[in-house]
Amino acid sequence: MIERVDDPMEALAKIKHLVDQHQSKAKPISFLRDRTALVLYEIVSINANAGSKYVAKTRSEFWSFLRAGLIGGVFVAIFALLKLYIDVLGPPSLVRGFLYSVNYAACFILVDALGGTIATKQPAMTANLLGDELYRQEKWDRPDSHAVAKLVARVFRSQLASLIGNVVMAIAVAALLVYLLDPVAALDDGVANKLLEKNDVTTISPIIYAALAGVFLSLSGFIAGYLQNFVIYTRVTERYQWAHPHRVRRINAFNYLRKKSAKISGSIVLGFFLGYAGVMGDGLGLPLDIRHVAFSSAHLSLGGIWLTKFFEFLPYLLLNVAVIGSVNFFTSFLMTFGIALRARGLNSVELGKVLWGSTKLFLRRPWLYVFPLDEKQPTGQ
Repeated sequence: MIERVDDPMEALAKIKHLVDQHQSKAKPISFLRDRTALVLYEIVSINANAGSKYVAKTRSEFWSFLRAGLIGGVFVAIFALLKLYIDVLGPPSLVRGFLYSVNYAACFILVDALGGTIATKQPAMTANLLGDELYRQEKWDRPDSHAVAKLVARVFRSQLASLIGNVVMAIAVAALLVYLLDPVAALDDGVANKLLEKNDVTTISPIIYAALAGVFLSLSGFIAGYLQNFVIYTRVTERYQWAHPHRVRRINAFNYLRKKSAKISGSIVLGFFLGYAGVMGDGLGLPLDIRHVAFSSAHLSLGGIWLTKFFEFLPYLLLNVAVIGSVNFFTSFLMTFGIALRARGLNSVELGKVLWGSTKLFLRRPWLYVFPLDEKQPTGQ
């Protein structure tokens, strides 16, 4: 129904507004902006749903995250040593970058397939979950800063449990690899000292490289969400099942890929981001590289154990791991959270509310950020 307007000037103003709206839709830039906003909205929704699986609400879930982190740490140490063997081969830069990328991606995919987790891959998903929670509260005009703060605490301790599992097992397995395999082909005093220097956070470079890794972690999460959205939208599995109903094995394979498409694609994309960062830096003459906390902890352990001064080096190792891990986490989380807010039409003021509410909860009950003492398993589960 068209509203009646008696004032001619008001009628002209409304007509002008409608014409401007129509013209803006016809402009390529406006079209691209609207399409991008729509795609981002869908990606954030998908990643928010995935992010809910990376939050430990109860004690049993917390311990399961720790166990998954321990599984991830085993493979991180193994693939960190394999990365040193790639250096021994001395391939050309582009080939070295490709081998690094395959090494990273294979590690991430294998860890996920065996029920493990890599701590730094989670913030990109959980940040979307937090943005989605804020959006729902704003939509229904029921802001609850305490509920959001509790969600932040759950996210933080979930990442902490996974990170502790990764680091503890990476250190233990690195020690076993050095003492049992004696990898003299990949390790010597010069390589060991270089591993320690490359991850020394008393210099600024490893911190910058850790931030760059955080950017890649965030970007890979969005790309994985886009590919998952593409798989859902194109209905590849359903169409193949309709066309070939008797090819059960292929249908099962398609179903598996549909369920795992985000994780597999995210692992591959992240692997190539991490693998080619240093190579691109060398090629462009720029100081580009990455520091990923799980691999840094393994390399620091390999270097320290090889030099037989591990226990006196342990506090220094833990400091470096804490700094690199924090930079990885907060860079990835804040970048993803900012994009998620924009995709939901929220502004940066919401970030301030989250920080303030989280600070108040931390001052009152800091243990919630480490272990779910106050949260019990719901009855009936």
